[in-house]
Amino acid sequence: FVSKRKNNLKFSISAVDYLLNNFITYLKKENLFENTAIFIFPDHTLMGNSGTIINKLKTSKRQLYLITNVSEDILPKKTTDTLYQIDLPKMIISGAEIKTNAKFLTDFIPTDNVIDYLKKNRVKLTTLNTASIAKKDYKSGIDISLIDNYLTISSKEDNIKILLNEKFNNLTFDVTFNSEMVLISYAKRSLKNVFTLSKYDKQHNQLHLIVNLKNKKINRVYLGNKQSLGLYKKGVKVSFAKKDIKLITESIDAIIDIPKKQDKVQLDKILKNNIEANLYRKDTKRFIAHAGGQINKHKYINSL
Repeated sequence: FVSKRKNNLKFSISAVDYLLNNFITYLKKENLFENTAIFIFPDHTLMGNSGTIINKLKTSKRQLYLITNVSEDILPKKTTDTLYQIDLPKMIISGAEIKTNAKFLTDFIPTDNVIDYLKKNRVKLTTLNTASIAKKDYKSGIDISLIDNYLTISSKEDNIKILLNEKFNNLTFDVTFNSEMVLISYAKRSLKNVFTLSKYDKQHNQLHLIVNLKNKKINRVYLGNKQSLGLYKKGVKVSFAKKDIKLITESIDAIIDIPKKQDKVQLDKILKNNIEANLYRKDTKRFIAHAGGQINKHKYINSL
């Protein structure tokens, strides 16, 4: 039984503590505790910028922690070290004394400044995470329709339904895909700047489906890379066939930026130095980890 606390957060913490005690007591009673590796760690620090508890926590250093009954002698890091989420998989595997030749993302970070590395490679890691979770793509064709205040964008494998305000008149939506036509994101944009390139568009060969609605009807739809290639279509219901999408994606793949004479470098060196995470989406050798994969023939796991 958990008695009343001053607020819901303190009650939740007490409830978790009570349940963990029950679980550990059960393991000891069944003679399972000594043969069980227990790891307790948070997903993130307590979110928020104000409040009694937040203000109290601000007075000391805040970071992720790890509580375990495993001896630190067999762990790759001490529980008192600064830990990141990407450290946890290796900690768990080591603590459970599982022998494996699996590689982890942390094995490929060549610096002690993990935060700086993650910030610099945020787009690649995010693309890899997204692509590893959702393999559904829009290569087979795209249908765009407007029915009952819903803008629907669909393929044989996936679909997006965007609820529109009943009084909508002139709206523009930008749907972003990676080079394999896997959905990355979608958002409402201003028609004036919807074709403005982001720093990631050319870098990652992103494709865009731009849908403009006017007078509660589909006015015009664009599919392309906002740069040199694109197809425009109109109609009550707009469709891009498989051949349309293939034309766009293959044409983009055929475009290669040629360096100026004074900046000549070998093409294979350019490609080697610009390996993008989304190229690994089709990797069938990925581990069950949601962001696992294989880079330069080295397999790794990000999390379990």
